[in-house]
Parts: sequence; structure tokens; C-alpha cells
Amino acid sequence: MTTYTRSVEDSIALSGLRYPRIIIAGSGMDTGGRILHHFKRLLGNHRTTVLFAGYQAGGTRGEKMIDGVEAVKIHGEWIPVKARVEVMHGLSGHGDYVDIQHWLERSQLTKNTDIHMVHGEPEALEAMRDHLRCTTPYTVDVASYRSILTL
Repeated sequence: MTTYTRSVEDSIALSGLRYPRIIIAGSGMDTGGRILHHFKRLLGNHRTTVLFAGYQAGGTRGEKMIDGVEAVKIHGEWIPVKARVEVMHGLSGHGDYVDIQHWLERSQLTKNTDIHMVHGEPEALEAMRDHLRCTTPYTVDVASYRSILTL
């Protein structure tokens, strides 16, 4: 049986349940939201499994847990990670470089359009920049923090 918790109160009520359950939460990199309250309560339990089904960027709680840290900081408090941490590889909410290239080809952008990539890991952004420079007529660059402020 699946029960959707649409309110904060319903989510808080999950802490009173004492039988095995699966909690599905959608905070991208575990940077905020209700999942943090569940983590505070459950990460210290060795019977808990955290299953990451999406990409975890460097420096985020999710990436740190995947890397095997002993504790994560949540709401100013260090929470021990005794839970088993697993990763389901192959799932992503983002298109790959071919998807993005095809999207650009179908777009209404003019050939003198400048593309500034602002989201992603540095190595991946550089590879994407190089690919798009070779396969599209656009000027493609990886935006720095400074260039984003001046756009």
C-alpha cells in the first residue's frame, strides 16, 4: 500500500510508525526539505538503508554519504551515519550530451548565439563545451561565477 504525505504534519507523523517502511523523498542532493528530518531520526540506525536514485554533486550530503563519511551535519548537529548507503546507478533527471545537442539543433537559436553553461561538475562542463563547439554553430563557454554576475 502506498500512502502519500502531502503535508508537513503527515510527514512528521511517519516518525511514530514502528514497522518497516520505505520513505521516498525528493530533495535532489539532500540539501533541504523533509528528508533531513527523516535522516536525523534514521541515519544512526544500522537497519536503515538509504538508496540514492540520482546524481549527487560533489560536496553535498548525498555525495558525502556515498563516499562513506561517518557523520553528516544536519541543522547544525552532527548525525552519525550507521545506515547502509546504496546507489542505484543509471538514473538521472538530466539529458546527456546527445540529448542536449539534439535539443539545440531543434531550437530556434540563431547561429550567433552564445551559450554559457552554468550547472554541472567542472570536468563534465568542459567535455560538454568541447562537444558542443565541435557539433553546433554556437559559441559555447563554461561560465565562471564572475561572468554569471555580468550576464
